[in-house]
Amino acid sequence: MILNLILMKLAANAVLLYGLALVCGGRIRFGGIIPVLSVAIFLVPVNVFILDIHEAFGLPGQPGYVFLSSVVLNGVILYLLSYVIPRFTVETFGIALAFAALLGLVSVFLNFFLADQMAGLL
Repeated sequence: MILNLILMKLAANAVLLYGLALVCGGRIRFGGIIPVLSVAIFLVPVNVFILDIHEAFGLPGQPGYVFLSSVVLNGVILYLLSYVIPRFTVETFGIALAFAALLGLVSVFLNFFLADQMAGLL
């Protein structure tokens, strides 16, 4: 069951990453599907287990704290991956943080409105 959820989130995040990159006017670029999937493979586990990460570090579990830490963590991961994954580029760390915030907002919106439909598919 958890594997289905992770795979579904992987696919949704890959589509979301690519779509948001197109909106960003070339400040974040993916050179094909492999870089998109590679980035999603690193981001999905962090986002699926963000509450567990909070608990492990003794951080508050309120939504604002979780969102803020998720944005920072995802931004750092995005920026670092741009140095590791070929054909994936991020202009600056600030762009990575802004992209992570946008990614987080869209993700929260989709999870809020599509959570029941996604659960039904499992």
